[in-house]
Amino acid sequence: MRDESDPVVAFAPRVEKTPKAVREALDPDLRVEFEREFQEALARAAETYDLEPVLEVVEEWWPQAQVCAQPGGRARIENYLKRRQAGLPVETVRLDLNPGDPDEDMGK
Repeated sequence: MRDESDPVVAFAPRVEKTPKAVREALDPDLRVEFEREFQEALARAAETYDLEPVLEVVEEWWPQAQVCAQPGGRARIENYLKRRQAGLPVETVRLDLNPGDPDEDMGK
């Protein structure tokens, strides 16, 4: 069953929610921003012994990594947002990220 705290992102493959996986999935320009924020969070964690800032950075960047992992995903999202902002019709897609999982009923 899907963890309800995770947003459903209609792209596959699913990126693990780890610093390494998120970093590797991001497009190069976004990777630079992620690395900067991640290093700042690591520095805070080194001072406070609190890893929460590091975990928050990964959590915040994970949805964007999901989009970047799909070839053309970022362009599709940007096009969707432009069309939506312009008041044009947009197509939505609903995918079952756990095919065959009897606890999921997204396909109906």
